[in-house]
Amino acid sequence: MSAAPSPSKPKTFARPAPDATTIILVRESPGGPELFMVRRSGGADFFGDAYVFPGGGLDAADSSPQLIARTAGLPEIDLERLEGEGLTRAEAAACWIAGIRELFEEAGIMLASRDGATISFADSSVSARFAQYREEMRAHKISFEEIVEREGLTLATDRVHYFSRYVTPPYARKRYDTRFVLAQAPADQLASHDRVEVVSGEWLSAASAIAQYHSKAQQIVPPTLQNLLELEECKSAAEMIALARAKQIIPVAPAMVKNDGVYTLIYPGDRDFVPPLEPAFRSKYKEVPPSKVQRFVLERGGRWAIAPGFTSDPLSKGVAMSKSIETRVQELADREEIKELTAKYCWHVARGEGEAVARLFTGDGVLDIVQPDFNAPRGMESLLKFYRASVREPEAAVPFIHNHIIELNGDEAHGTCTIDARFIRNGESVIAAGWYNDKYRRVGGQWRFAERKITFHHVVPLKKGWAEAKAESGKH
Repeated sequence: MSAAPSPSKPKTFARPAPDATTIILVRESPGGPELFMVRRSGGADFFGDAYVFPGGGLDAADSSPQLIARTAGLPEIDLERLEGEGLTRAEAAACWIAGIRELFEEAGIMLASRDGATISFADSSVSARFAQYREEMRAHKISFEEIVEREGLTLATDRVHYFSRYVTPPYARKRYDTRFVLAQAPADQLASHDRVEVVSGEWLSAASAIAQYHSKAQQIVPPTLQNLLELEECKSAAEMIALARAKQIIPVAPAMVKNDGVYTLIYPGDRDFVPPLEPAFRSKYKEVPPSKVQRFVLERGGRWAIAPGFTSDPLSKGVAMSKSIETRVQELADREEIKELTAKYCWHVARGEGEAVARLFTGDGVLDIVQPDFNAPRGMESLLKFYRASVREPEAAVPFIHNHIIELNGDEAHGTCTIDARFIRNGESVIAAGWYNDKYRRVGGQWRFAERKITFHHVVPLKKGWAEAKAESGKH
């Protein structure tokens, strides 16, 4: 592996990294805390077409004394951290102001209060007025400071919590020094993407966002993924804020190496990590904690994929484990989801929910039954017509599927499973057994049937039994 340029040679550095602030906006939901994530346009200057948190670089106007005077102050622990990084109180306030401004521009959320009460958009006239401000900001007809002054707002910098700091390596073509901060969304403000810098926005649990990364349904870059992995274990917004207040925050820049034309990022925790930051970067803390993931490689197409990392643990003997563990966990998750897909099939059949059965297929899905004159339905409309007609009455058919054999191949898979079934047919009890040959495809991050082909070993009245039925069929 070739060595990265030495961080001790300033002449190899790109321009100094500009400060940026990214807000991890969290809200409570019945299923647990959710985070607002946006997908930047493909032409964005940084991380185009990737899922990120709203945010951006500091503007000169963020340091305006008038605007700083309109803040509620920073949490004391965060002020200590930022001063430990060499910032003045005014510079620290400007970082938090930038995050609040960017959040308003990109997501329409205003973290502020007026007369001691959190600003509310419950009144439609207030909501419409701030929506108009947002449009005027995009058109450069009004500044953020003018909005704050006109509305008499106090920016809620005291409810913005420092969470992490990532810096692009010094020898990268473009450099960014990004502070990630955490804030809880106001209850009566609805987040929405701006349709200019970002093309979509949605609320996701940290686990759901990570699952989209693993399924390759969505690009998520290493710093964002590292934050998601830390937040995944939190069961509430309060736990996330407590984590932010308790953790050590040190600026982290990955070591970057290139081997056979492939770029690799190495993070703290890997035995080969060498801090590449310039001496000017400092922190009140001394020890850099290990990252959740130690290495990423840049794949063709621009996706950063988790790669094997090497720990200094003597028991590991230098064996690469990260990729193996991720691959195994993902394969287990895929197999369990496919098994659950077949279980849902049985459940909806037993409940007489034909349309729900059809919806388990892909849009071009196929059902085939190995028997004479069966006209296999192909495509969603045909499947809906077939299952609405054949699966209508609860408990008319009760299937049991088991003995799965599944072969995975990225977003496609194939496999077999056996079936036992109980039917009521013309008032008579019928039993059946056979097997499915299945093809599966992941669509929108979820596994679906691309094709189901069933072969029956026997379908016989319960009072007769399959051995007798088979013997009789052999006489003809």
